[in-house]
Amino acid sequence: MRYKPSQYAKTLYEMTKGKEKSEIPGVVSLLTSFLKKNNDLHLLKKISDEFELLYNKKEGIVGVWVTSKEDIANKESVANFIKKEFIGKQIDLKYKKNDKIKGGIIIQTKDHIIDASLGAKITKLKKYLF
Repeated sequence: MRYKPSQYAKTLYEMTKGKEKSEIPGVVSLLTSFLKKNNDLHLLKKISDEFELLYNKKEGIVGVWVTSKEDIANKESVANFIKKEFIGKQIDLKYKKNDKIKGGIIIQTKDHIIDASLGAKITKLKKYLF
């Protein structure tokens, strides 16, 4: 029987729920052995992504991705802005670079996008002027 990455992720979540931090590597080792036995090691990245989404949902964590052209100099200001937007929520903040952005930043969650990029501002300005 073939398993989907989401099924493996759900199993991993159930196996790790309530475990001490020191017990987690043993659980992951068991899952890895099972994946190897089923020739499913190639699914590790997808399983990891699915697990992160499931974990965040179950634990009430908001995953936030901040994308910019270059490293953000003042990450603390960005983090404070995001914390104000999601009061009372635990935030999992990740930064990534994208050379296609002309400048500014894009803040994304699973459900929302705040596009403060230079490209978005130029597009809005063009619509306003023309």
